Amino acid sequence: MSETLTTPLAMRSAVPAPVATKFRAQAGRRVVLRLLDDEDQKIEGALRHATDDQVEFWSRVAWRHVERPRAVMVTVMLERGLWSATGTAHQAQKMGAVSVVLDHPLVPNDRRRNPRYHVSWPALLLADHRTVSGRTLDVSIGGMQIVPNPADVPAEAPIGKWMSVSLDTGRPGADPFVGLAILRAADDAAWRMEFVDLPQRMIDLLNTAIRDEVRAGASVAL
Repeated sequence: MSETLTTPLAMRSAVPAPVATKFRAQAGRRVVLRLLDDEDQKIEGALRHATDDQVEFWSRVAWRHVERPRAVMVTVMLERGLWSATGTAHQAQKMGAVSVVLDHPLVPNDRRRNPRYHVSWPALLLADHRTVSGRTLDVSIGGMQIVPNPADVPAEAPIGKWMSVSLDTGRPGADPFVGLAILRAADDAAWRMEFVDLPQRMIDLLNTAIRDEVRAGASVAL
């Protein structure tokens, strides 16, 4: 769902210049908002301004969807690539403007589809009737890196094999994350895995757990 939005010239002249230390963008750049509680809902708009803490953009469609605060992924499209961050979106004071309070500064995400965050969760893998325990180094909606327990590591890492994955995200009362993943690469330091066909319930669970970790200080894995 998208819209083509034209911001009146008089309104543009009142827009403050972008203020950012690591991220710089001119007003009018294309913004895409993805509602994390509705993965199919992506809404476009035009950038108003951005800082390390907040992104504000014009979109009447998005404005109607954030009458209440919504967990989102916001992406700003620049000539040099895409910059994204998770955050909380709500209606700004000006009608048609949406403000996203960022969980962390915008980061370039052209290296990987979903930014990964440094979190350390107990992990349990099952493949070929063998169990491997370990802890995560970083996690995203798309995959993770784990440090396997040396005692559990087989003589040859099962690269390319499908595995059952269970993660204890440490959230009181929450179910563990359970899903399927493929081992894409492995070395002495870590195993790098890609999640496959996650059900929406597990995507929501993982998004919530990652957001809690970010609010507690987890950093982006660049």
